[in-house]
Amino acid sequence: MQVNIRSCLHIAAAVSVLVVGLLSSKQMLRLARQPYAVDGDNLYLIRFEGVKSALPQRGVICYAPNPDGGFEAKKHYFLAQYALAPLVLRTATDCDTLLADFPAGSAPDSVLSRQFVVLKDFGNGVLLLRRNTGQ
Repeated sequence: MQVNIRSCLHIAAAVSVLVVGLLSSKQMLRLARQPYAVDGDNLYLIRFEGVKSALPQRGVICYAPNPDGGFEAKKHYFLAQYALAPLVLRTATDCDTLLADFPAGSAPDSVLSRQFVVLKDFGNGVLLLRRNTGQ
């Protein structure tokens, strides 16, 4: 009985590929079963889930970010823009309706002075404000 070396090598290579594939699948399955860790950006985006129903689906709305003006405020603006898309956020306070985003705590007095009244507080520093017309 003559053994074909080439056939044996092909079978050994196929078995090797199969074993490596199964080991890789086992590793993927183990990773998939681990709980998903929620990062800070995803937690920030979750803050806006309740807001969407109170805003128009499309258009431009005014947005008042945390007034510190640092990197975090800019990052929060882009995260809010992403969360509320396709709405466009305009960083201005000259609108009748204004979405205020103050994740660190309460809104500053400059925004909540007599100029605006709170229409709805969504919690976590997200407020829907309306210009105070004095009526």
